[in-house]
Amino acid sequence: FLHSGRKLYRLVGVSFGLLCILQIALNISLRLTLSLSDRPDNKTSGVEVNCKILADSDHYFKQGWVYFRPSFYYISSTKKSWQDSRDDCLRRGADLVIINSREEQDFTRKFHRISWIGLTLRETKGEWKWVDGTPLTKRFTLLLFLF
Repeated sequence: FLHSGRKLYRLVGVSFGLLCILQIALNISLRLTLSLSDRPDNKTSGVEVNCKILADSDHYFKQGWVYFRPSFYYISSTKKSWQDSRDDCLRRGADLVIINSREEQDFTRKFHRISWIGLTLRETKGEWKWVDGTPLTKRFTLLLFLF
């Protein structure tokens, strides 16, 4: 019985030691995070960025853009080819949508219109790529073509 008591004390001691090490690591990371965020440059630039985002948001909303997560979407009511639609997006400072998640796909489907997305078949290699050049992954192949 005495031997099992020593094992228990040893287990408690080792557990306490690990908790202390974890606490030290958390304290160091918290201190580093706070010291970096306390720099005047970071606060000023953060405020300036937020003001610019708000000003841009108002501009986009007035022109009929819709916001979802970190992006704005413009849904045109004019029927155009894929290339003409992309050219229109580029003139507006945007591009055709690149679907990055199931939530974004569901959001774009809520408009109940047939819409172009930023996916194109590269003639030279016969592979699907997004307009930013990234390849279509297998995960999104299933998402896009099951619907």
